[in-house]
Amino acid sequence: MAKLDSDGVTVLVPVGGTLEDGTKWDGAQRLSPGDDGYDEALAAARARLPRAERSAPSDADIDDFLASLNRE
Repeated sequence: MAKLDSDGVTVLVPVGGTLEDGTKWDGAQRLSPGDDGYDEALAAARARLPRAERSAPSDADIDDFLASLNRE
């Protein structure tokens, strides 16, 4: 599964396999804008990001919102 690097632009795509002698290896391929497969990997990496929690609106925010509805 692709993930964003710490710069927020580069996408790390896991790669790996097994050598002829049975040795397993793994690593990551770095994709940057313009690289083949970058757009697809970026979309996959963004889909994995945790959603930011939103705080509940304050009473003042609710009052302001309701007042704006009444002005229209």
